[in-house]
Amino acid sequence: FDEKVAKKFVAKLPFTMTDDQRAASWQILKDMQSDDPMNRLLEGDVGSGKTVVAAMASLMALDNGMQVAFIAPTEILAKQHFQTLQNILGYTQHAQDAALLVGSLKKTEKQAVKDAIATKKAMLLVGTHALLEEDIDWHSLGLVIIDEQHRFGVKQRQKLQTKTDYMPHILCMTATPIPRSLALTVYGELSMSIITQKPITKPPIVTELVSPNSVAQMYAKVAASLRQRRQAYIVCPLISQSELTKLPSAEDVFKKVSQTYLKDFRVGLLHGRLKAAEKDTIMQQFKEHALDVLVATTVIEV
Repeated sequence: FDEKVAKKFVAKLPFTMTDDQRAASWQILKDMQSDDPMNRLLEGDVGSGKTVVAAMASLMALDNGMQVAFIAPTEILAKQHFQTLQNILGYTQHAQDAALLVGSLKKTEKQAVKDAIATKKAMLLVGTHALLEEDIDWHSLGLVIIDEQHRFGVKQRQKLQTKTDYMPHILCMTATPIPRSLALTVYGELSMSIITQKPITKPPIVTELVSPNSVAQMYAKVAASLRQRRQAYIVCPLISQSELTKLPSAEDVFKKVSQTYLKDFRVGLLHGRLKAAEKDTIMQQFKEHALDVLVATTVIEV
């Protein structure tokens, strides 16, 4: 731990860290000073600022000459994290030493990244779980950050250990609220840091319950927002209609809103049965505003 490095990091941020972010960062940095490998879960709602905490932990590892692997569950999220880390660490050399390794890269591009890692030109590596499958020279892996802990199991951790001959520090991040007792039961020896505060710059979130009789009025509100160049998610519990339950399915809702309430807008459909490339294409279209509405299952959470 280097106090000067930490203070400079905080001073360079374009916003003020919340008390919860500071507390979580301190807990993580203390863990990283220990001789025992860290196994910590950082829990906080979407937009609560977990990535900033992860960036500070990464900076400390990189400043100690150790490699950092940042694993995300999808390519689009990996690219997003890569961009965010480059922005946050932009004032340091580490931003230039970062590399992105995802499945869609060409074979020659992948090899170039692997060569950069082997020659210590790239020390901060961001990618999907393919990072564990690829033949990478983990010569000094000190910290592994996993976004969405429930996609990362015991076997992957064992695989990490076999690749490095030791267990690096592991920081998992999740937006799914997991009670401490359940987390210990499911994941074993696990420390927890929880961010409950929202950043000051975040607008308030309003949750409303709409009666089935008011669905038409609800979609009229959605349409009014879409006309102002905003976007909407419609999240459904099922992919296809089931005989066992009357819960709405994404396929049926997509068909209905496309033909009725939101027929004047560009509507996309996203669920777990689609191929990875199809999912990435749809998410990219939504991100680039080529789609106004995304009808999806809870797969969008990760």
